[in-house]
Amino acid sequence: MRDTYDVALDVFDGQAVAGMLTQGDRVWIAQRFLDLPSSMIPDEPAETHPD
Repeated sequence: MRDTYDVALDVFDGQAVAGMLTQGDRVWIAQRFLDLPSSMIPDEPAETHPD
């Protein structure tokens, strides 16, 4: 199919999608479309700076 339609397809399982939705810039998707309560949003890890 890739040769015929020149399209790539990526398949993600539920665990992969859940991991993607916990990343800071994507949490809003889970809040808006999956009705994720704000109490379930993980705290963002503190940024580490090299010494």
